[in-house]
Amino acid sequence: MKTPFLQRVKRLAFLLISAACMALTPCLPSAAAAAPQPGSIAVPVQPAASEKSLVQSADLIVEGKLEAGEQRYPTGRDISGRRIVHYIQQIRVQAVWKGAAASPVKLLTSGVEPLPDADNPLNKTYTGPLESGDYVFFLRKAGETDYYTLAGLWQGLYPVFNGKSVSLLANGGFNAFDQLSLPQFRSKVTALSTP
Repeated sequence: MKTPFLQRVKRLAFLLISAACMALTPCLPSAAAAAPQPGSIAVPVQPAASEKSLVQSADLIVEGKLEAGEQRYPTGRDISGRRIVHYIQQIRVQAVWKGAAASPVKLLTSGVEPLPDADNPLNKTYTGPLESGDYVFFLRKAGETDYYTLAGLWQGLYPVFNGKSVSLLANGGFNAFDQLSLPQFRSKVTALSTP
């Protein structure tokens, strides 16, 4: 049989230990509160001035496979009567040319809905979700998030077809990166990485 005095001492000890633990534990915001939602993240729209500036501004350059499917996040913003929407897609990294990354890398792109005609200038700024396939990606970290955006918009994306890179010249891709084997492309990127 416990005495009321012992019960009070145990309760007081428990309260003191609990208070000490709370005082010693730093106040950290929850991960959900700290991480911005994909629809609220700014996606840069500035093209690179040159191949060298593209390489040097990229936080991460990878060879990888863009997987099919995307997650859609409305931004709540409009342009020219169209809704701006952000998309998250997964890149399965096959080789890292610059930086460090675990696979998969989360790619954040921005598009408009409904889709404009092919000749609409919005297509140069809003890439939208990309087709699945093999690419070389020049990526920039999207702030303090786990997401990456294309460096220089379309300049940061080089499809690989039949083992050679394809520069999207009509959208600002660099001719110097066109029709290169992956070893040639990587060698050129390495050369441009040095100041």
